[in-house]
Amino acid sequence: MTTPQEPSPSDPTWSWGAPPPAGKDGIATTDSRRPGSVVAAAVVTIVSCTLAGLLWALAGVVALIGAVFIASSDDGTSVEGLGDTIGMAAGAAGAVLLTCALLAVVAIVLAVGVLRGSSGARTALVVLSIMAAVAYLGLAVLAGAGGDPLTSMFAVVYLAVCVTTAVLLLHRETRTWFERGGRPGAALAAGPGYGGPPPGSAPWGPGPQHPQQPWR
Repeated sequence: MTTPQEPSPSDPTWSWGAPPPAGKDGIATTDSRRPGSVVAAAVVTIVSCTLAGLLWALAGVVALIGAVFIASSDDGTSVEGLGDTIGMAAGAAGAVLLTCALLAVVAIVLAVGVLRGSSGARTALVVLSIMAAVAYLGLAVLAGAGGDPLTSMFAVVYLAVCVTTAVLLLHRETRTWFERGGRPGAALAAGPGYGGPPPGSAPWGPGPQHPQQPWR
């Protein structure tokens, strides 16, 4: 009879670690790549906010230049206070437009954070998208009532963009990805080194062993 020996790592009965965590249906989940909803929300935000930000910034600069021009060209021959009123209105409009451009830049930064798996960036972008949707809805109504179909159409398009972004970020697949950590390999975080032992450590231990049979 031979002396029983511990199984070696080459033995099929040796267990290097636990299998990856199972999903809701009992199926192991190993793929933690960015879901399509995350990528789509980020890309839509970056593209739309880049275009809108440039437009808002250009319009804001033009409004501020107009305000300065009106204030400097008022020689007192116009209706009393009219030049100052128009100049102040143009200046306020320019400030609002530049603020919108700044918010577009903030949205782009948050979209990059979403791609990097930041849960805080996702929450902030959802809130900002909802706020922007409400603002664009108001702009669409005001522009429609004022007989400005171009501005109204622009507002409706961006209203749809904001709603789409919020819906994508609140999608179940997106939430699940962020709950797992929102980064490559996050789905395996709960398992102790599936596929091999951690670097610099011994194997996790032997798995189920068959009883030793004496030599006859």
